[in-house]
Amino acid sequence: LLVPCDQLIPGSTLHSAHQHAFTDTLTCLLSFPFLLLYTALAMSLTNAHHPHLVPQNADLCSADSPPEVLHAVAIPYPAQGHINPMMELCMKLAVNGVSITFVNTEYNLKRMLESQDGGASPRSSVVFSGQGSGAGIRLVSVPDGLPPNHSRTGNILELTQAADRMGGALEELVKRLMTKSPPVSFIISDVAMPCTQDVASKLGVLRVALRTANVATHSLYCHLPQLIAEGALPIGVKDAFESKEWITSIPGIPRLHPSELPSVLIQDGEAEFFVGFASRIISSLHQATWLLVNSFYELESKAIDATKLTFPIHPVGPLLPTSLLLDQSNSSDTRIGTALWTEEKDCLQWLNSQTQSSVLYISFGSIATLSSSQVEELAAGIEASMKPFLWVCRPDLVNGDSAALSPDFLRRTEERGRVVPWVPQLSVLAHPSVACFLSHCGWNSCLESIFMGVPILAWPNFAEQKLNARFIVEWWKVGYHFKARPDGIVDRREVESVIRAAMGGECRKLRERASELKEKARKAVVEGGSSYTNLEAVIRDVKQRLQQTTSSS
Repeated sequence: LLVPCDQLIPGSTLHSAHQHAFTDTLTCLLSFPFLLLYTALAMSLTNAHHPHLVPQNADLCSADSPPEVLHAVAIPYPAQGHINPMMELCMKLAVNGVSITFVNTEYNLKRMLESQDGGASPRSSVVFSGQGSGAGIRLVSVPDGLPPNHSRTGNILELTQAADRMGGALEELVKRLMTKSPPVSFIISDVAMPCTQDVASKLGVLRVALRTANVATHSLYCHLPQLIAEGALPIGVKDAFESKEWITSIPGIPRLHPSELPSVLIQDGEAEFFVGFASRIISSLHQATWLLVNSFYELESKAIDATKLTFPIHPVGPLLPTSLLLDQSNSSDTRIGTALWTEEKDCLQWLNSQTQSSVLYISFGSIATLSSSQVEELAAGIEASMKPFLWVCRPDLVNGDSAALSPDFLRRTEERGRVVPWVPQLSVLAHPSVACFLSHCGWNSCLESIFMGVPILAWPNFAEQKLNARFIVEWWKVGYHFKARPDGIVDRREVESVIRAAMGGECRKLRERASELKEKARKAVVEGGSSYTNLEAVIRDVKQRLQQTTSSS
């Protein structure tokens, strides 16, 4: 059955601009076991759309939606690495008949819409039609309270504080949605948005929490009181790096050096806030009905088994487009409009001209920055390696400096290198020309690389990335790491040496181990797999709880 979804795109009265919308024709199937096939078909049909003007004061929910449709309000932490997995989770829920209102900040929604079609024509909403009448995904926005020229992810402390103050605006939005049809059934929110638990508790709705990082990081945060009691925290940056002690008391995690703790816990002047904020997160999760994690059992079995003894978690990852499971060659359909930068898709044509497993892909994600001296050494090492490369160099990669790479470097390497501001990363990693991924080790990038069977050259920058790098190199053995000098700089000789080793004789071994993890990741998300089964159980439990609530009332 092909169902047009013109009516699934209500405009938010919280967003001042006139609203446009996609109209997609998507296949509606009958049950959750068809999730993979349905999503593949849906993603392949997203090009069949046309603009549609929506009045500024249009209702957020259709007045004639059937009462049995579940309605979830999805609230990600306002950063790219949190928005993507939340959207993928919502895609899976929409396929299973859930209506989704996806809440961005006004700042992020504007960027998201402007990034579509090269920024040519902003749209108000990117919509996905799910199974059943009324099911689908709508984008709305609320203000974040920061000035327009604020860098947001350039200052994580201020962004987190602003996000934590969004509770009032989110409460008003949810209250208004509760008067529509279908009313709000539950909230899905990022664990880094503990204010949403206050909203859920106050309004009497269920909350599903999503941790977009790994289970090991969650376990570490759960043991903050223990780390404080043991004297491991608080600790400053200098003391952390010079420490001779190792942390060995976190269940399911190998011994950890203090310098490998999440960076927010050891940053001078900010650690006190983030330790307290992390404690609030854990407290709010004890009130949530479910905690989902963007990981899978076969990847983190020790950490998952240890954590489940004290904290119920449900790994449902990797939260990536399931269309790639069935047709990896159809790698252009990998997101439904969540990028905050305009993607340079011409790089895929350039990759087509390269030989198989020959290209080094380089990206430091959406937030990480490097010093100008470090970029100079990195560029020199890449050039000396003589390997073809595709380098994502954001305008703000070097402390906001748009001139990150010298014109001489670009001229000398133009025959074998391509430098772009942003790319469709999953499409790049899926390309047969890509041999290795020099990555900042953000969790999404780790999962995407694993999902595509691509080895990782670990260059961790902040957050939990050093812990991720330990897993990549020492536990999973699918990558290499770089050794820095005493001043913290990785010099050009080290860069050249690691690239040559990873893309030379060791490449085959790395790719074999990466392929093993790739198969485990794919098995986890297909029917009968660990993550598939977990998500199916959570959806079933949601419906049963809501039915019981309706019956008792």
